[in-house]
Amino acid sequence: MKNIPHKRPTPLGEITITPTEAKHLHVGSDSIVVRNIPHRMSGHLYLWSDNEWHVGEERQPVYERSRQMYATRKGSHRDTFNDASTAAHAKICEVVTTVVNEWAKATPWALKAAQKEYVASEVQNRLDQIANHQKAITALQTEIEQLKTGKELTTKTNTYYFNDKIN
Repeated sequence: MKNIPHKRPTPLGEITITPTEAKHLHVGSDSIVVRNIPHRMSGHLYLWSDNEWHVGEERQPVYERSRQMYATRKGSHRDTFNDASTAAHAKICEVVTTVVNEWAKATPWALKAAQKEYVASEVQNRLDQIANHQKAITALQTEIEQLKTGKELTTKTNTYYFNDKIN
């Protein structure tokens, strides 16, 4: 899919919002700051039945929802990262959720475009699966005919020889 990322400012720094379908989007940033501490974050927000965007799926238990927003503190060393504090994680969720809801209300076309891409991709995936199943069926039908005529099997997984015809 070619989902278009949308950059949005927040009180913590810029985030990127990437809708993947009408009721799901991804957010991320390598440059947000909470209480003067730089953080990285990445998360999944979903449209709930209240028509608002929230971290995690509505049907998930509360403790699992928070796992849908990943946040780490940037360490003093280049590749050092530690989990964000509970307070920083909560602040990131609060700010990001607010900005995403404002963005979604202002750009409904972006969510419709993402849904269109998602559905087109799903259709293509299903068509590819059907083609693969048809190839497998053809190979099995060939194997059945070979078994009936007593010929050597030429399928990729089997190479047997039967002298007797199978009925």
